Amino acid sequence: MKRTLLFMLMLITFALTACGKKSASGKDASLTGVTEKVALEDYWELPLSESENGYYYNRGTESSPLGIHYVDKSTGKDILLCNKPECRHDGNEFCVATNKKYNPFSMQYYDNALYVGAICLGENTFEIKLIKVSPDGSSLSEVATIFQSNLASSSDPTMHSEQNKMILHRGKAIFHVRIDGEAQMEDTVAFGTAIYDLNDGSVKYLDAEPISTENPQLENLQARGDDFYYVTLEGRKHVLHKYHLADGSNESIELLPNFNGQYAVMNNGNVYYLRALKKKVYLKRADGTNQELDVSFTMHDCIYLDPLSVPEGLPTDLIPLNTELAYDFGIDSIASDGERLYVGFFSIMNFYELISFSLPENLEYLTEQTDENGRSVIWYNPLTGEAQASVCYYALSNYLRYSVFDADGVEQRELEVPIPIKDAAGELIAPADMVPSKDYENGRYVCYSGTYFTADKIFVRASVYEKTDTSYSTPMITYAEESIEDFLAGKPFPESFYLPH
Repeated sequence: MKRTLLFMLMLITFALTACGKKSASGKDASLTGVTEKVALEDYWELPLSESENGYYYNRGTESSPLGIHYVDKSTGKDILLCNKPECRHDGNEFCVATNKKYNPFSMQYYDNALYVGAICLGENTFEIKLIKVSPDGSSLSEVATIFQSNLASSSDPTMHSEQNKMILHRGKAIFHVRIDGEAQMEDTVAFGTAIYDLNDGSVKYLDAEPISTENPQLENLQARGDDFYYVTLEGRKHVLHKYHLADGSNESIELLPNFNGQYAVMNNGNVYYLRALKKKVYLKRADGTNQELDVSFTMHDCIYLDPLSVPEGLPTDLIPLNTELAYDFGIDSIASDGERLYVGFFSIMNFYELISFSLPENLEYLTEQTDENGRSVIWYNPLTGEAQASVCYYALSNYLRYSVFDADGVEQRELEVPIPIKDAAGELIAPADMVPSKDYENGRYVCYSGTYFTADKIFVRASVYEKTDTSYSTPMITYAEESIEDFLAGKPFPESFYLPH
């Protein structure tokens, strides 16, 4: 089995971006809206954007990377976002949804329009553009060209487009882009960061040169209040920066050693962050002091054998099918809605176990056996008659597990919230009694591959895998959502909805 299937994260994304100012109703406020209507401002990883009446997502093709879809909340109907009745939606220049001129890397619903960050290719040049799409699919227009480049390169400028980022926040469009140089040699890779003003059309660049091999690569971009946050790698050290949008000043935030680049910013200026090994959460207060939070989550669970990890020809009765195990969760993520911190724990874990046994007489392994990736999975010692096999077990769960803290580091509660996941036909995949083995033993399991918080909602992205004789299928993607209020009360999610990615 390919392990990358279990933790596809952010792939899934087009590096999708921060949610702008939202009112409690879900409608975007004006670009000059009052601060009390500002919702979660580091809401940029969610691979779909929400309006009051529906959801937008991109599913392009090889010939037309742009493929904007709209899902109506009331009917569940999924359509291409182009309302031209005669349009063939084949990538032609008049199609709002599939115009092949644009290769999107970010998308965000903001101020009653859908904004897209896109790469546009020319014969010897390429450009980074900000595109505006009407919510009903009636029009597409270019707002601004943020970067232009005519660098001679043998590299496809869209190859690393998932590293390009766009955040729309308080009337600004913040871009960070990567441009590969000749043959993708490390010393030819250039970066650029721009801040475009949606109100007056002006643009500022974070560095002296808009695009340069001397500019740093920015990671984990977030926005909170009047500030824009990002992480750089200086040598082997991660450094957290805060850029003030009003005056353009920039400062680094001093954290304890071994900061690993994961952080969350609160409305009061406090910063939560993780250090190496991801076993503890730390709080950097606005007054400069640091605090280690007491965060741990231990549970007893049953782990299940992955039959695909059993060497060919080896009877499974030589290996325990499942066993009880008590284990500590590692911290998977930290997220903030500005007022609360959510510390997430792994909902799926895998364990490799080396098992020694005597081979039955009808099995002869004179040399080691390897899997499809060339990894040794069984060893046989003909002198002793003993064999060893490496097999994989999974601890599966249909619960989201979180510890919740307030902005000052006081733990409010621990949560285990069930998620009933349904497929496109409405069939319940995650069983109602939340016993994960039932699906797993029947050849299907659910892996939760993304949780996203807004000021008033939580979204969960689930990947549903079907087992075959030799591998696992390409996952079906579903989403579930509920209000933060219900989530904090521990209520199960209502039924999920399906997007055919």
